[in-house]
Amino acid sequence: MARDKADQNQNINGSLSMTLHRIRITQRFAVTLALPIVIGGTLPLHAQDTPIVVGAPAPVAALWPVFVAQTNGTFEEAGLDVTTRYVGGGQGLQQLVSNDLQIFVTNPDQPALAQDRGAPVQGFIGMINTPFSLLGAPGVTSFDDLQGKRIGTAAIASSDATLISTMLLENGLAKSEFEVFQTGSGSNKIAALLSGNVSAVTLTQPQDFIYLNSETTAVRLALSSDVVDSQAIAAFYNSNWADDNPEAVDAFVEAVREGKSFLLDEANRDAAIESLASSANVAPEIAAEIYDFYLEESLFETALELDLDMLDTYLDMAREAGIGDFETASNYFVTTWSDAEE
Repeated sequence: MARDKADQNQNINGSLSMTLHRIRITQRFAVTLALPIVIGGTLPLHAQDTPIVVGAPAPVAALWPVFVAQTNGTFEEAGLDVTTRYVGGGQGLQQLVSNDLQIFVTNPDQPALAQDRGAPVQGFIGMINTPFSLLGAPGVTSFDDLQGKRIGTAAIASSDATLISTMLLENGLAKSEFEVFQTGSGSNKIAALLSGNVSAVTLTQPQDFIYLNSETTAVRLALSSDVVDSQAIAAFYNSNWADDNPEAVDAFVEAVREGKSFLLDEANRDAAIESLASSANVAPEIAAEIYDFYLEESLFETALELDLDMLDTYLDMAREAGIGDFETASNYFVTTWSDAEE
């Protein structure tokens, strides 16, 4: 399959709960698309608007190029009428299958499983390949502190749980020395962490930066990218819709590509920070930290890429978790638009 905001001058419980409440609020963004007439290499122009609803479980930083295309008016210039809707993974996938969503950005395993069962879904571009942070509860500063402790995961049978086990095993703990415990996702993970129910959780951006900037003595123990080279987030379209609207797909991809180019140009730093801050409802200072982190780690370059080997690694973790008997990633993704294939 992302990282959110904290009010530094408030106590952690109030700060994080208010922030995460706002992050969970459904956000909608209007923007526009239609049939392309390419003029001098610029974005396609369209005769009429084509509505597209883009879904995701939350406004995570992996969507940053989409946010930029929205705030800069790039979708509108292309004639795209884009609305963003934040829904949980299972519900979002159902809406993609029913074409209530045309595009859904999420982890690859559940859409691949749905495709194996005959659902009209197909992966077509990557978003920013954001790493997960393994974050310790207050007082947890090393992997040794996790011996005999619970580690929170969204679900026991999940690639998240497999990733947690991999991170701990790679850092010297035996499988018998920790317990992977189901907390649910997002704000439920943080609530379990703050209550002492678990001693560590994985979060993506901006939620991990929100927690690290809170008044706790929180420590990032590791990044998922330190121990496993996988692609954990991608965009899937309803393949029936895409077959009927190929120009819309092309125009959407080009608008997102412009968003990626905008993010890569450091001259746009302030505008990029404001785009994430307003779209994901995070403090500008936290958005700035994430921007600099992504530049340093060359993460903006990963937007639009589909690395089939890295996707296979992710599906292998999902297979190990018992989610499905997946085929290779090439069965679930088309690489027509992937920057990695250019």
